[in-house]
Amino acid sequence: MLIFMLTGFQWASGQNGVAIAASTATADPSAMLDVQSTTKGALVPRMTNAQRAAISSPATALLVFCTDAPSGYYYNSGTSSAPVWVILSAGALTGTGTANYHAKWTASGVLGNSIIYDDGTNSGIGNYSPAQKLQIGAENNDGILIGNYNDQLGWSGTGTAPQYSIRFAGFRDVVSNFVGAKIAGIRTNICCSGLSQGMELSFQTSEGTATAAGDANLVERMRIGNGGNVGIGVSTPLAKLHVGGTAGTDGIMFPDNSLQKYASTLIASYFAITAPGTVQTIASTTPTLVTGLAITLTPHSATSKFLIMVTINGSTNYVCSSLIYRNGSKVLSQANTNEAGSNATTYTTGGNNNSYMLQQIINYMDAPATTSAITYDIRVASAWAGTAYTTIVNSRSGSDMTTPSTLTILEFQQ
Repeated sequence: MLIFMLTGFQWASGQNGVAIAASTATADPSAMLDVQSTTKGALVPRMTNAQRAAISSPATALLVFCTDAPSGYYYNSGTSSAPVWVILSAGALTGTGTANYHAKWTASGVLGNSIIYDDGTNSGIGNYSPAQKLQIGAENNDGILIGNYNDQLGWSGTGTAPQYSIRFAGFRDVVSNFVGAKIAGIRTNICCSGLSQGMELSFQTSEGTATAAGDANLVERMRIGNGGNVGIGVSTPLAKLHVGGTAGTDGIMFPDNSLQKYASTLIASYFAITAPGTVQTIASTTPTLVTGLAITLTPHSATSKFLIMVTINGSTNYVCSSLIYRNGSKVLSQANTNEAGSNATTYTTGGNNNSYMLQQIINYMDAPATTSAITYDIRVASAWAGTAYTTIVNSRSGSDMTTPSTLTILEFQQ
């Protein structure tokens, strides 16, 4: 009390705290100590950073001023047993900048331009005229690196393999905070089993209504393996292009909208033709072998399929049917009455001597499911409602011209 009176200051204490002022004063209700002046300030202890660090068990919120670099006010944001000193002010800031550039520290206490640019509409990193919300880079070697070259992604081979990912937020309808799509770089080999860590690229999307948050709705659609194989619908591609899915249902769509459900390889071809210049007259209700149109073959596999292509040329005075036989049993017939179940085309036009020019074309895929020898032959029946008529094979409009008939068979392996 005597000290404050001698220096001209007055102090007052009460229930709310202590006030120190040049005249009568009352402490602010929120302060335990209220120092009031318009000409002087409060001075906290000043010391070096080394002296600050040497304070034993500093109380939380303890405040000091350090006089050496980096100078400024420091307070302990930690505890007395584990102090964490935080600087409140690093002194005056210097430096210059350019409009729209984010600032960065270029030296101690000095600010300058960074490579981050923001024009208020779009942002760029290394790009100073961005055309999108975020545009990265402007040079050939610019890009994005996800992860750290020296990250330790140790993996024992069990559980989920380590990965780096780019995630795309799903559009919310029912569930919040779910991922709609993801591109992931996935580690493939076990820790320390090789000099380098193999990685594969996985593309994942969600389909239908989301049922859970996070990655739970994602399904892998495509993967690029660490050996360069590409899998669609399969996570372990075994060839340069490996398409998965359900056989007979899924497949590959081509530009003409045709869907190939099976992968086929042509492994053999067979051909037969009637002897040029010869004709064969058939007038029977019983299918008769067309001379020269028979092929015996042995399938390379029980899963082989045979595309049988037949062209019968000739003439008829009324009607005829062409038939495909396998080992003596009919597998397909084609009449110029467009018999149901066949996939052939018949052309007939009026000719001389009350006859019709005839061309029957048959295309049929057969799957015999055997590796035993097979004989395919072509037969013709010339009849209607049990009545026999006349068909001349290889001759158009009588015998004034001859056109051979053919049998072609292609073997495909699936």
